[in-house]
Amino acid sequence: MEAVLGPIAEVDSRAEILWPTVNLTDVSQESLRETADQIDILGKTRSGVVFTANIHGGSAPDDARFSFEIRGSKGWLSLTSTHPYGFQAGDLKLTSNIPFEKPQAAVVSGGFMGSAINVGEVYAYLIRDLRAGTYNTPSFRHTPQCPSHRGCKARRRTRRAAEGPWIDRRVR
Repeated sequence: MEAVLGPIAEVDSRAEILWPTVNLTDVSQESLRETADQIDILGKTRSGVVFTANIHGGSAPDDARFSFEIRGSKGWLSLTSTHPYGFQAGDLKLTSNIPFEKPQAAVVSGGFMGSAINVGEVYAYLIRDLRAGTYNTPSFRHTPQCPSHRGCKARRRTRRAAEGPWIDRRVR
């Protein structure tokens, strides 16, 4: 979230276990849940953007849904998926009420389970880089601790683009 909206300055949260037992389908047993399956987060970034995050575990795969939305005084931007692993493994759909440059289509798609879709996409980026002599494949160098690194500069550009026409930053 910080990569898009900027550093988080304040955060409040509540976590609960709503489904105390978990079916372990691979071994046909039940287990007691030890971590929260429902988390609600309310926060504010240093620049004043208020955000909420809701994480719901224990959902059936058919009910799984991921949604990341930015709403501002001038419009909205939405990233969604219906894959059980959310943004981590499924095809993502980006929409907005304002025209925007669409990102490159994923090379790997089609509902792969697990992290295979992400691994496949990283390998596709690596092949593009090798063929073009570029360095666009995500790596561990893409961290907030490296302000002069091109990955961090790209992240700042992404954040500015996300702030773009969707959010009016003027202080009222």
